[in-house]
This record gives sequence, C-alpha cells and structure tokens, in this order.
Amino acid sequence: MEDFWSPLTVIIAIVAGIGWLALVTWLWKLDAEKSSHIRARSRPPTRDISNLDYSPEPGDEFEGGIRYNAEP
Repeated sequence: MEDFWSPLTVIIAIVAGIGWLALVTWLWKLDAEKSSHIRARSRPPTRDISNLDYSPEPGDEFEGGIRYNAEP
C-alpha cells in the first residue's frame, strides 16, 4: 500500500483531474452555446426602430403606460 502514493501515481492523478475538469468545462460551454442558440431562435424578432423619424412630445405615451417627459 505504501507504493500507491508514489510520485508517478500522484502525477497521473493530477493530470487526470485536470483533464476531467477541462472536459467538463468544455462540455458545459458547448451546452451553454447550444442553449443560447435555441433561445435566440425561439425569441420573436425585434423591430428595427433606428430609421424612424419620430420625436415624442411631452405627454406622449409609450407601451406600458409610461409617459415621456411626464411630470411626477
């Protein structure tokens, strides 16, 4: 049993642990990228409002009933 903790065994265990951690991290990142891609496809497209020529006047309402430049 005293030969179990030989330097070679310790080095092999450390390398195996680092490899296992690298594999788990890579799989976790791969799953996160896949999940975000699925979420992005399931979201409705956003409207492009960059080309609208609209300057709201005080008192104009936006979605949700929030008033632009309204008095408190």
